[in-house]
Amino acid sequence: MTEPDGVNFKLTNIISKLTTELARLALIQTSTATTSIDLHGFITNVMPYIVRITDAVEAIAAATGSAAGGPTTTLAGLLTIIQDQTRCAPLACPPGPDDAGGCQSPFVSINQVESPDYPGRVFAQWLTSELPEGVTIGTFLIHDIDDAQIVHDSISTGWSVYVQSTGAGSCSINPDSGATIPTNKWVGIDTYQDMAFSVPIGADITVYLCDPHPPAFTECVDIISGPAAYAAFTDGVSDGTDRTLEAIAWSSIPALTCLNEIFYGTSPEHHITLDQSCSFTTGTFENYTVRLVSGSAPILVSYVLSGTTSGFHSITAIDDTFTLPANTTHLFVTNANNDTPEGNVFTISFCPPGA
Repeated sequence: MTEPDGVNFKLTNIISKLTTELARLALIQTSTATTSIDLHGFITNVMPYIVRITDAVEAIAAATGSAAGGPTTTLAGLLTIIQDQTRCAPLACPPGPDDAGGCQSPFVSINQVESPDYPGRVFAQWLTSELPEGVTIGTFLIHDIDDAQIVHDSISTGWSVYVQSTGAGSCSINPDSGATIPTNKWVGIDTYQDMAFSVPIGADITVYLCDPHPPAFTECVDIISGPAAYAAFTDGVSDGTDRTLEAIAWSSIPALTCLNEIFYGTSPEHHITLDQSCSFTTGTFENYTVRLVSGSAPILVSYVLSGTTSGFHSITAIDDTFTLPANTTHLFVTNANNDTPEGNVFTISFCPPGA
């Protein structure tokens, strides 16, 4: 059977168009293949340069380093040193609160004055009411200036001084002895002579003085407990009571001596540890008091008498107070006697006698 001419024509036309499109697709495929080859070649040629750039960036990063504690072999470390040395240029810098050899709250001179007895020099002057307790001001070295001379026996080894001066590289500490110290840095005092800090006229002077002794503990201090891992040993053998609890850290009272563990007794020898820093303190604590201010009761006041015998007292209610007995030499406060000690934060008030 013969198909109508119209149908043949249409089929022929469709085949012709498909052939044309196939030819175009073949051309595109050939072009794409060529482009892919070219792109592959480009990437192959560029890749070594990318690797070199990556290596260079890594080298720059290594040389840059870290500003915080960075070594002097890194850019950041060197820039930090330069910044520290020039942070106040051209003026002299006052000391910072975290400077090595200094302190958080130094005593600062208030003025600078000239003395006819020592022409050509200008002396730092103190406000006597703000000097540390026990520091004595004299006038027998410099008769015509009040409050410029510190008597030698009121300051001893352990004190430190920072003399800030824009125009002087060194400072005289005694105009008669010739003794000098460098300016614009903390210097330890290890001399036994009266001190009157001075620089040549034309230079400025401000003196910062650090007392090595902590402030006296004269008022009650509230302390919040922190988590600590407790362990106890007798003659080196664990007593099996290891656990996590809440303990008081004494670091908020600078006058107290901190310990991280205690030993007491000799036969047997007892050893107790708490992994929270400064959880034990040692000293003379007769008539000191511990009061539970807030938190979950009970808490346990543990102490050692004369370094040999232990004792404890349970505070069972808010505002209850316990007075430490005579001969108390070591102290620590926990909630070891609480049914659920872990996480049960508490606050105590620790008071010296008469507070």
